[in-house]
Formats: sequence, structure tokens, C-alpha cells
Amino acid sequence: MFSLHALHVFRGAERASRLAVFALLTMLALTESTAHAQLMINKGATIVTKVGSYTQVNGAYQNQTGSIDDSGTVTITTDFTNNSAATAGGSGWYNIGGNFTNDGTFVRKTGTVNLNGASNQNVGGAVVTTFYDLQFTNGGTKTLTQKEIVDSNCYFTNGVCYTTQTNVLNFTTNGNWVNNAGLPVSPAISYVDGPCEKDMNSTNRFWFPVGKASRGNTCAITPSSSAATTYRTQYFCSKYVNTTSIQTPLVAVSTIQYWHADIVSGGADAILRLYWIPGDYVPAWMPTPSGLVVGRWDTLAPVVPGPTPAWVTAGVSALSPGATYNSGWIESATVVSAKYGTSIINRPFTLASTTSDNSLPVEMGKFTARQVGNTVKLNWNTYSEIQNLGFEIERHPVLSLTDAETVAAPVLIRSFESDTALQAKSPWGANYETTDDAHLATGRYVYDLYQIDRNGIRTHAASQTVDYSEKAIPGSLTISIYPNPAVETAHIEFGMPTDAYVSAGLYDVSGRLVEKLVDENLAAGVHTISYSASHLASGNYSVVLLSGGMRMRESFVVNR
Repeated sequence: MFSLHALHVFRGAERASRLAVFALLTMLALTESTAHAQLMINKGATIVTKVGSYTQVNGAYQNQTGSIDDSGTVTITTDFTNNSAATAGGSGWYNIGGNFTNDGTFVRKTGTVNLNGASNQNVGGAVVTTFYDLQFTNGGTKTLTQKEIVDSNCYFTNGVCYTTQTNVLNFTTNGNWVNNAGLPVSPAISYVDGPCEKDMNSTNRFWFPVGKASRGNTCAITPSSSAATTYRTQYFCSKYVNTTSIQTPLVAVSTIQYWHADIVSGGADAILRLYWIPGDYVPAWMPTPSGLVVGRWDTLAPVVPGPTPAWVTAGVSALSPGATYNSGWIESATVVSAKYGTSIINRPFTLASTTSDNSLPVEMGKFTARQVGNTVKLNWNTYSEIQNLGFEIERHPVLSLTDAETVAAPVLIRSFESDTALQAKSPWGANYETTDDAHLATGRYVYDLYQIDRNGIRTHAASQTVDYSEKAIPGSLTISIYPNPAVETAHIEFGMPTDAYVSAGLYDVSGRLVEKLVDENLAAGVHTISYSASHLASGNYSVVLLSGGMRMRESFVVNR
């Protein structure tokens, strides 16, 4: 087996003897199945990995000059950097646990870049990268620091992709996306939080993988012609800044969500489809879906005494068959390109109603459920509580992970009748929080939130699913650091016997605080911090951990 257990620097532009050494290394890499390294730096060599080969870099991979042509699998636990004078890419897999920085040439071929870091990963560089397949896994956030393009598929498996107007995720005419949970869905674990673009040259409908705050709520565009046009959308799970300026025939607009939709380039008119999903509404707030239309914010709405910004109707061309308060979609009439907006103006769209039966301004906010330690925290908020007595929560254990509908009998775990925290708080809305601290077995659970009116009517308001895994709770405060010595990244792992406030800092040999690492309340259990030590000078350091009146100190070495 060809193993690199130390720092290897490939210097392709230096003496012939070193070229000969690299040639030998390249031959071994091509003929053997596995290579390992803690840090790899390419300075001018041509690195080729064949189909079936596997390279593991337990650290950073820096392609300073030269090229990397990957047809196998390259796994990098921290950062991958492709400098301005370098070329990378291929038809294989790049599994990257840290930042992806491309300042040079990236030849996508039919390869896959899998961003599998458990914490934040920056994706960018000095140039725009076009990926063949891009994949988000392992739950960490993926923040674009440059515009990035997908020419085949983007797999939203686990991890939120954060974008901006400049640093946007773009799908080419060939680009598409795959989401394991399927959008729209709430809660969602993988989507684009921010603007998302699609290049189109057909009349086929395209769904955008957008969401926000653990809510995946797609929208779709259907162009009216095949003229080359780039559309951009974004989802917001909150009300627009103005929901009261309304032009007839509209009676109300949604106060829990809206979308931006506009045209970046081109000019094909299109139909916009908007969705509502479980947890958005209750029966009393949307008894008549047939009264819904798509609302559009118009900065020059023709109202007396003159053009004034207001919500106007974008019409309706179709309503999903069987639409109910719980779920459905609605399509606008054809919106002309001028009313979508340009790359400077983001045009807001939302659900609107032409009948007072649909009291859209009186709505539930989002309902969330998440595991914290060996408990489940439940949060929700309201925008109005007219005639509200309070809330109840039921828990359904799922008996089969392959069929989410196969659940055991529900158990009432919280009720306003015995818990004052669940009683109505304010007619103008409020925030609620409670905890399921039962000793649950590992498995999947569905939490159902119910709202009870003063007339006794009990209405299902929202549902959330939690994949619960019982965590080992250490008996005392513990801390460990690995690898030790560290070159690029040090993983600081500490265990807590109880929920407590934690303070942790990194100190140099003189006792000077170098950086604050933790300063917050944390749940009982094991926590890990991946700390980049690349900016530290070689030497001795220590981490001091304070929690629950206890103090622990662990030393580690940075070795360049």
C-alpha cells in the first residue's frame, strides 16, 4: 500500500532528481489502490487518480501549480484550494470536509464534488466554478462566497446552502436538483436559503429548491416561450414589510411567507406557482382555497389618488386538485417580464385571497421540534389568538422508518389544562416553548400541535418529525484534543454530565487568551469543536474549559 503519513510537497518545477521522485510517486498512486496524507501540496506536478483508486488527505489539499485529474475518489478532511495557476477536476469524486476555494481552472467533466463537512463550509474563490454534480451532505452549512453553477445535478441530502444576490447558486439549462425528502416539505434539512437562479430555454416547468429557517417551501416557474431567460427566486418564512396596502379585488395577503421572483436576463413571460404546506394554516383560516389568487407587490399600483405601492392580483391560472387548508399550490396568470422585475428589483409574490372567508392575516407561525441532549425542544409562535384557549401536543412513535404513516397510537404529552405555558398569552400573538423530557427510545417520532378554541373546537395546527437518538451522557466533565500534535485542524471534544453554561478559551504558553472558543449554554452530552490552527505559530497551547463550577485544562501542540 502506498501511504503518505507526513507532509508531502510536490515540486514539479525544481531539480530533475525531485521530478524523478515525483514520477515514482505518481506511478505508485496510479497502480496502488490507496494513499494517505495529512497535508498535500502540489507545486507543478500532474497528479492523476484512476478509476477505483482512493486518496485520503487527513488535512488540507493545496493545488498551488500543476494539475489534478481525478477519476477515482479523493477524500479531504479540511480545505481544498485550487490556485490561480493550477487546474483541477475530473470524472471522479471529491469529498471535501472544509472550504472549497477555486482561484484557477476547474474542469468538471462528469465528476462530483461532495461537500460533507459537519460545520460551515465556504464555497467560492476568485472565479466562478461550474460543477457537473454538486452534493451537500453531513448537515453542515454551505455558504457560497462566489457565484457557483451546476450543470448536471445538485443533491440536497443534508445541509443548507446559503447564498446572496451576488454569490448565487445557478442551474444551467441542463442543471437540476434532487432532494431526498422531496420539496415542498417542512421540516427540511437541505435547501437554498437565499437567491437561486435557473437558466431556461424551454416551456418546461422548473421547481426551485428554496427554503428558510428549517422550512422547505419551493416555488416553480413555467415560461411562456423558449426565449433564453434566467429566472431567480427566494423564499421568506415571514411577512412582507407591508401587508396592509391592498388593492381590490384582494381582501387579504399572507402574513407568514412570501417569495421573491424576478428575471436576471432575457424576457420570457412566465407563470409562477406558489405552495403552502402542513403547518401554515388551520381550517378556520382557509376554508375556501378556491378564493385564493397569487398576489404581487406593485411599486406603481394604479390606485387613487395616484400610483402607490400596493399588493395587486397576479391572477390565477390553476389550483392544485384537492387543495385544502393543509397543503396545495396555486399558479398565477402569466406575469409579463416587466412585472417580474430586473436583477436590481426583487419582486415579492405571496398567497392572497379575494374572499373574507380566508382570513390569511390571522395565522400560525412556524412550529419546530429538535433534539437537545436527551430531550426534545418544541417551539412555535402565533400572529393572532382571537378566541384561543391554548394548545396541546401529541407524540406519535413511528413504527416503520420506511413508512412514515405507520405510527402507534398518539400520546398526549402536554396540555394547556395542566401547563400554564401552553395557555393563550395574547390576542396579538406570542411565542411558545415546551420540552418533551420523557425517556424516549431511539427512533422516529411525530409531534402534532393542536389549538383549542373557546367554543371547544380542537384544530390540528402543525406537525413535526424528529429522528431521536439516545445520547450517552458522561458522568463528569471531560475534554480531549485530537490530533495532537496538530498541523491544520484540532478537534476539541468535551463531555458534559448536565445542561450547563460553558466557557472555553484557547491560551498560549504565557497564559494569554488567544481566542474564545465557547461562551453559551449547552445540553448534556458530548460536543465537538473543529478548530482551524492554520494561523497559529508552532508551539504549546492549552484549552481551558469552565462549566458547572468545574475547571479543566488540556494541552496540545501545533507543529508546522
